[in-house]
Amino acid sequence: MGRTGRSGLLAAAGFSAAGGEVIAFMLPLFAGATMRASPGVIGGLTATGAAASIAARPAVAALIDRRRGQPLGVIGALLCALGCIGFAIAPGLALVFLAAAIVGVGGAAFWTLARVNLATPGVSSRPYARLLAFQSRGALVGYVVGLAVVSIGGYRPLFLVAAAGFLAAAAMFPPRTADAEPDAIEPQPSGRLLVRLWPLLTIAAVTAAVESGLGLLLLIHLQRSFDLAPMQIAVVLAPGFLAFVLLPEPLQWFVHLLGRGPSLVITIVGAAVGGGILAMATTTGAISAAWFMVGVALAAVLPLEQAMVVRTSGSALGRGLSLYGAVNRVSSALGPAAFATLYGAAGWTVACLTVAGWTLLAVPTIAPAVSRARTGAKQQSAMDGAEPAQ
Repeated sequence: MGRTGRSGLLAAAGFSAAGGEVIAFMLPLFAGATMRASPGVIGGLTATGAAASIAARPAVAALIDRRRGQPLGVIGALLCALGCIGFAIAPGLALVFLAAAIVGVGGAAFWTLARVNLATPGVSSRPYARLLAFQSRGALVGYVVGLAVVSIGGYRPLFLVAAAGFLAAAAMFPPRTADAEPDAIEPQPSGRLLVRLWPLLTIAAVTAAVESGLGLLLLIHLQRSFDLAPMQIAVVLAPGFLAFVLLPEPLQWFVHLLGRGPSLVITIVGAAVGGGILAMATTTGAISAAWFMVGVALAAVLPLEQAMVVRTSGSALGRGLSLYGAVNRVSSALGPAAFATLYGAAGWTVACLTVAGWTLLAVPTIAPAVSRARTGAKQQSAMDGAEPAQ
């Protein structure tokens, strides 16, 4: 993909992330306030979107790996727009659940193809760092716009604004390219691919649970223990969020300098140390500083994860990145539930120390993950006649 195509893809990712942030943040509030849904129903609504996303990934992966998936980026964004329109006009919960499933399918198609299209011959992590930066910027815009629109016009106009964002993403997604023409590719057995990817998927499961789970713990703790208003909470969490917005690309210079293995060890241990500091933090300033430390670590490791999945997957990019996305969705749902339950039962210190311990579980899988990524890149370069990036 050329520079123009990559720029269009990143812009599309930003618009899609903005719409996705509106859905993630406002849909539960909309269901509770407008539809009078119970907490259990709201949880089921969130689970519906996640389940639809996971269920759609095998078909999405199969189309991509057979080089017939290029239209899926536009189709996925349009499905998300359709789901947002469904939220806006829904008379009851039945249509809201259907719209959540449609958005889940659309998101799976859009984001899987976006990550596949960013794969470079040397499989550098830099394109994925830019993707994370654009996602974070889009999410920030979606959050700010969402609060503004809801305060002025309520939830239903907000979902129409989100639909417009997804339509913009569909318009900007790069069209079919010459190297995306149907091609005969011998599929790898799924079991063999899963065996090759399990160390990386373990790391992905750990980091996704930490990112989403720790974020929820911070929201609950700052509200309950410090009695902060939403805007005050946003100020405390701003440094960590800005790490995702500003630092993914610069941090890849250090990844390139140190190498993948040492970078993973440093960032994962750094995130665990940040969790430990949070456990001992008694002021909002200390919490903000520790959260920034965790944000820096995750801003470095998440793009590296995606690049290594690409390297390890070889020609089965669609299936590899679909597995990665499915693991992220599951861990992002289970992590907050588990850590929040622990917080309610044992308190802040125990919950944060558990997050720190959970993070360190990824360390033993780093060496096999790096080794398999290196082997996969060498095998793919032998097929393509290219030299893999170190």
